[in-house]
Amino acid sequence: MNKKVDIFLSSNSDEHQTPQLLFDYFDKIFNFDLDVCASKSNTKCDRFFDKENSALINEFEPSTFFWMNPPYSAPEQKCNPVCVKKTCEKRGYHLDSYKPGCIDFVKHAYEQYIPGVMLLKNDPTTNLFGSYVWRAEHVIFLRKRVKYELPEKKQSSAPHSSVVAIFRRSLTVTEKKYISKIGEIR
Repeated sequence: MNKKVDIFLSSNSDEHQTPQLLFDYFDKIFNFDLDVCASKSNTKCDRFFDKENSALINEFEPSTFFWMNPPYSAPEQKCNPVCVKKTCEKRGYHLDSYKPGCIDFVKHAYEQYIPGVMLLKNDPTTNLFGSYVWRAEHVIFLRKRVKYELPEKKQSSAPHSSVVAIFRRSLTVTEKKYISKIGEIR
């Protein structure tokens, strides 16, 4: 398998940073003040949640308009003592506790019931889409693949297309015209 593609598909690839140009494009409209899935080195906002101060255990302040580029991995259950999962073998260790996945972050953010924007993998066949993405006020199908910034590596296009889901805020006609330059709005 191609190494560039493999890094996006492997379970240790959750450190993909939002490209600054893409963030700035949406920040121009929404003026984000909270990055809910970040690290100190890749946050796009002054206020952010990281692994230690996780979005999954914090309530978002009602006044915030958040940005989220969550880990794209699927959740994983704690390994049993005789675990033979190929994922564990590939990464070289077993999980001693539940590992949250993309759907956990999206669900928690959705349940905060405040306005936000999420950059997500485009896969309408998943439970994530059926349960949350299709509930967004707007879903933008980006025309080009996102070129994620990876720690200490060049940018690389994702092996999947992406969507931007806008929750709890409608777009004006002017904003729709602006956004339609980079994607199809549904």
